[in-house]
Amino acid sequence: MNSIAFSCVVDRPRYLMAQCFVWVNCLLELRKIPPKSVFVHVVGVDDAEFLLWVEALGVNVVKVAPFDPRNPYCNTLCQLETFAGGEFDQVVLMDCDTAWVGDAPLPRGEPVAGKIVDNARPPESVLAGVFSAAGLGEPNWAEVSLPKGDDSRRSDWNNFNGGLYILDGRFVGKLAPAWRAWATWCLDRRDSFAQLVRRPVGYSPRAAEGIVPSDQVSFALALRELGVVGTHLPIEWNYPTYSPLLPDVTPQILHYSRHFKPPFRLRRTGIPSPDRVIDALNARIEGFLAEHSTR
Repeated sequence: MNSIAFSCVVDRPRYLMAQCFVWVNCLLELRKIPPKSVFVHVVGVDDAEFLLWVEALGVNVVKVAPFDPRNPYCNTLCQLETFAGGEFDQVVLMDCDTAWVGDAPLPRGEPVAGKIVDNARPPESVLAGVFSAAGLGEPNWAEVSLPKGDDSRRSDWNNFNGGLYILDGRFVGKLAPAWRAWATWCLDRRDSFAQLVRRPVGYSPRAAEGIVPSDQVSFALALRELGVVGTHLPIEWNYPTYSPLLPDVTPQILHYSRHFKPPFRLRRTGIPSPDRVIDALNARIEGFLAEHSTR
């Protein structure tokens, strides 16, 4: 495991710090990842108590500037510079609201692995317009992991859910400039992308805000430019507890968004297999809290 880096980004909202508590403890306590292989990138975080706690764990704390104030989700790209030198065989970029709870071996990024987006976001017609505007032809269509609706069943093969990217360490240096460039390209064209949205009666311009998630779509554009076709992971490796109509499978990595409540308890889904995993994690979180309160 020493050749694998695990990384997340923490922004200012305090709930991200709570999520990071779960993320870090799952890696260190459940998966027994060495602290030197764990990286917490902080963007504008000035909470001294949180920073002291993370540093005391012995993990790497990396302070980085925001990628672009127009979209905080693009801060995930701020991690790339840390790993562009290829020091690790594999680099695993994870959102703070993920928890690695399973015991299956981690899949490899050769050079990229991830789960296709849950739903077609942006919708098929919008994504086709984005690819056309980028001069990259048609998307390489593939069914999304939780399809719904006529215009919401497919996305580009490389349009991965941003909760988990597994990358070959040597590939990060190639990916970084392309991903940054396409993210900026998407942000610069937010208004024109909004024109691609079908506008029903009573349409409000605000309805188009965020229609193109620049961090994820720019990742797909970058891979197309680089001629890379990523490896699809099953939903168990990025299981979105916040989504409806989920399959009854045993997750390896839970992706829970804001579906948690104080004190650090993940909400159940009402589905047997994932709820068993969530219940077990919630019990472990109580142990994490008790252990850290005595330090």
